[in-house]
Amino acid sequence: MLVGSALADGRAAALLYESLDLEHWQYQGPFLDRAPQPLAPGADTGLGWECPQYLHTPDGRGALILSAWDPQLGPRRTVVYPGLEQEGRFHAAAPALFDHGPDFYAPALLPAPDGRWLLWGWSWEARDQQWSNEAGWAGLLTLPREVTLGEDGSVRQQPTAELLSLRGERALTACGETTGTAVLGTVGASFDLTARLQRNSPATAGGLRLVTSPDGSEYLDVRFDPATAELVVDREHASLDPRAHGGTYRIPCFEEGADFGAAIELRLVVDRSVAELYLPSGRTLTLRFYPTGAHPWRIEAHAGREGLIGYTVAAWNLRPDTMRHEAVGSAQSALI
Repeated sequence: MLVGSALADGRAAALLYESLDLEHWQYQGPFLDRAPQPLAPGADTGLGWECPQYLHTPDGRGALILSAWDPQLGPRRTVVYPGLEQEGRFHAAAPALFDHGPDFYAPALLPAPDGRWLLWGWSWEARDQQWSNEAGWAGLLTLPREVTLGEDGSVRQQPTAELLSLRGERALTACGETTGTAVLGTVGASFDLTARLQRNSPATAGGLRLVTSPDGSEYLDVRFDPATAELVVDREHASLDPRAHGGTYRIPCFEEGADFGAAIELRLVVDRSVAELYLPSGRTLTLRFYPTGAHPWRIEAHAGREGLIGYTVAAWNLRPDTMRHEAVGSAQSALI
């Protein structure tokens, strides 16, 4: 058993306990402990850790996934340390952000019967407390993800294959190019989108926009920044309700050593107020946003100044899923 901790000397730790019967536990010491380490501008690994999760392989390689906590600010972000387990201690390499968005925390890791590692995260609210109180609920679980270890030790995430069964009718198929704005089609409030964007030069900006109001004033942007080779997810205009939080968030677009002029591929899954962005590199970005406009919403492709964007985009509306379980004396079903 791993227990998250904040030590008196300023280090965060995941503490290891062992048991033969799950009732009597023996403390084995810190599995990993670290002083705060920088991750990105304004982000570090935290003074305390919560909800430690350990992904391991038969050859001893592993990844320790930790929720970074601050005594004053509370829950902050999720961090991953790749490394190697030896004699009850985890020898960690440099840490990295596990998810590049602002609204992903406290993931739970499960080994599936077929050998896969599956993970769900908690996505908290990104709106004022009053609005959450009025709605009568707060927070949700992300979609299940499959987590794997790359040969280089990197941790990679992708949606589980089972999510394909939630795809309903294809909402849009679009292929072409634009030097300005191209309207690609409409989607419902829950959809699964794949895109390939090709720029005419490495300096070309542009990307996709999810427009959620008829007049175009409410939208979520996913655009490429050629100066940093990052995708920028911008929710500054994603809700006309001033109680929704704004902000822009970045995720490296290419794997190390890749050509910055290469095509950009992405998968974006949106379920009403949550967006999960997945890249081929295994990086992810999760955020909440709160459109006020009635769906269907429209997808647009945008090219930057003096640039051209080629696009191949497909999107499927998602069906709600029904789980059926047997209760005493009757069959019951629950709609998700």
